[in-house]
Amino acid sequence: MSKKLNYYLKFYDDRIRGKNEHYFHFLWGYLLPSIDFIRKQDNLSQRTFYFMSCGPIMDQKLEELLNVLNFNYCIDIEPSAKNCKVVWIERWDRRFKIQVSFGYSIEKLIKYIPIIIQLRRDKKDIIQTIDFVIKCLTPRLEKESLIEFKNKYIILERSEEPGFYKKESGTSKIKGYGKSRRMLLGIEEAIEELANKIPITKFEPGKYTLMDQIAVFQNAKGVIGIRGAEFANIAWMQFNTLVLMIDSDKTKKFPSPVRILAEHFKLDYRVIKSQHTITPFLKSKDIINAIKT
Repeated sequence: MSKKLNYYLKFYDDRIRGKNEHYFHFLWGYLLPSIDFIRKQDNLSQRTFYFMSCGPIMDQKLEELLNVLNFNYCIDIEPSAKNCKVVWIERWDRRFKIQVSFGYSIEKLIKYIPIIIQLRRDKKDIIQTIDFVIKCLTPRLEKESLIEFKNKYIILERSEEPGFYKKESGTSKIKGYGKSRRMLLGIEEAIEELANKIPITKFEPGKYTLMDQIAVFQNAKGVIGIRGAEFANIAWMQFNTLVLMIDSDKTKKFPSPVRILAEHFKLDYRVIKSQHTITPFLKSKDIINAIKT
């Protein structure tokens, strides 16, 4: 029998690579890589896993999933050194960002050859971790309250900014959230124009639990939205599902890592560039063209 050993799972806190207080970096830089580490340990019932706090919004999602997975855990409590090992969690989000930037610089490609090799190894872990989570959650994902989203094209609506992220009064390390960063206009108009042509509705992930978000993405015919953390959820989708992202040319210096996720999970990833604005107006014809091609 293995000796009882607890773990303190630490997050590489780097402003350039994003904070675990924000959903994309929380999910792909901390939560999912941590689950990958935990699922590989033996005697789980005899171990406790200590997590760093990810802020009040993400801590709720952290607790929700860890409870369902039935892990022994504590959040924001630094354990004593006795029988506890510190583990620095590998940030998958960082590797996505590095990989997506290869096409922009030969120098980067050469510099990050070791990471390219590691990314190939990570892909297996990523897919297995997603499968592990879905298998654990499957009995809980069928909810009548989510029927309205099933087998429909989902337009992703961003959330208002919670107080924690506000520039003047919030205590988050990096300010800004949801609509205060980017937002898509014309959602209601697009739905009205398309209602008799395709099954379509809107969905605001920030108003739902993590399990509900997983269920909606898993059962969607496709998702449409402006570039943002909501696209972190595309990993839950079925193969070949449409992922249509509207991206501003204002963000061209920071290519989206969503493309790498889409490649990993064999999704139909498309991008529409919006000129000179982070609040573009959604055009129904763009949605139809993406579905038909």
